[in-house]
Amino acid sequence: MGLNLLYLAFIALVPFTSGVLGDYDNNTAAIVLYAINMILVSGSFSAQVVYSYRNGLVRPEARPYERRYAGPATVIVVVVFLVSIPVAFVSPFAATLMWLAIFFVGGRVSDRIAPTSS
Repeated sequence: MGLNLLYLAFIALVPFTSGVLGDYDNNTAAIVLYAINMILVSGSFSAQVVYSYRNGLVRPEARPYERRYAGPATVIVVVVFLVSIPVAFVSPFAATLMWLAIFFVGGRVSDRIAPTSS
């Protein structure tokens, strides 16, 4: 129950942090604030997935999908947003471009982290 509430609290902050980012798109502080919020959202979601696995709350037929996509995807998101924070101090534009990289290379990295089982 606690993880769910924590996750929802971070989700509730997304409109605020994206509004700040929209108003101050070239400001390092706005980029860092948004990145931290996305790290917390993805990290708390990942913690829920791990908790669900350990407590047998994931249906057996969903386990391969969750193991292949949900786990690696959240790790990729956390890592990219975490790395974008120091980059934002050098170039705010480069930091936001890093976020776009999640969509273009995330699937390929996810395949390397959790390859399909044959």
